[in-house]
Amino acid sequence: MTNSSYPNWVIDEHSLSTKRVFLSVDSNKPNFTYVCEDLFKDLHITLPFINFECEMITEMNPAPTQLHLNHWAFMKSFKILCQYLNIFLTINQFMYFYRLKMGEDVGWISLSGA
Repeated sequence: MTNSSYPNWVIDEHSLSTKRVFLSVDSNKPNFTYVCEDLFKDLHITLPFINFECEMITEMNPAPTQLHLNHWAFMKSFKILCQYLNIFLTINQFMYFYRLKMGEDVGWISLSGA
């Protein structure tokens, strides 16, 4: 991806390894969040998020950047499977197969098989 492929409201900026993912809110700057480019480039997640993704984020209450990339891949795969089987996509169905796993050291939220 190049800068020209981003919408004008996306800023392509590399984060330093010493920079925290969550920074304090500064009322003089617009709201922002860091997002790993792989989320868009490799997993083809798009903005705005679909209802299922929004409901999952709301239910778990993390910042989107706290979700491990595998979590996004599981959600994407489950969405594709439900579309193929013509099944309505719900959080309860998804959570029947997966359990949340909290990363103790780094603050990531991941999934494991139920």
